[in-house]
Amino acid sequence: MGEHVQLVQSIPDANVSGVWLGMERSETERWVWSEGVGEVAAVFNWEKGKEDGNCVQMEPNGNWAANQCSNLKAFLCFECDSEGLESYFLYTQPMSWRDAQRYCRQKHIDLASVKTKEQNAEIKDQAKGNTIWIGLIREGWMWSDGSEGSFRNWDENNPDNAGGAQKCVAILKSLQHQWDDSVCDVSYPFFCQGGELFQIKKPNKLVFPEQMWKCSFR
Repeated sequence: MGEHVQLVQSIPDANVSGVWLGMERSETERWVWSEGVGEVAAVFNWEKGKEDGNCVQMEPNGNWAANQCSNLKAFLCFECDSEGLESYFLYTQPMSWRDAQRYCRQKHIDLASVKTKEQNAEIKDQAKGNTIWIGLIREGWMWSDGSEGSFRNWDENNPDNAGGAQKCVAILKSLQHQWDDSVCDVSYPFFCQGGELFQIKKPNKLVFPEQMWKCSFR
């Protein structure tokens, strides 16, 4: 999040008014992301007392505030692949799970969520023979971005929580690339998800619906 704050603060006038993010209040009064066809948001970073509008901006301090969608603001987009899907990025420098999570949140969106057999196969194809961290954690078996999913690909007899300290999940460098619960302080390469954060500078400011269109068809 630190680099996101620096990027916001580097945009002209953003140090006063903040920038649009891709989150809005749905007709059912739930907060949803524009990415992922209205995926319900699970993690929030609200500025205290600023949840009254229908569209969400990032304040200069990195906190979020709801505002009127018709206000003109600069905005941030995430790079996605040609089909509009989130990309996976492999980092081969080994880190602990927490350090990998922090790095992914600075550079991309979060540690990788693997919710389908197809996504697991994609990870397998890119893993280059490494055991790698993914974003699943034992705390409620939630993904690092706060989302849920029923797909699992556990190795035999896992998760076993050996020693009562295996709270983070890695994909093993096996032929099947099955999953193993592991001690979070162990250092592995890791996958981040979501394209790199970038700013579109022209036009400098848009209302929220125009910002959504510009990010989709830049």
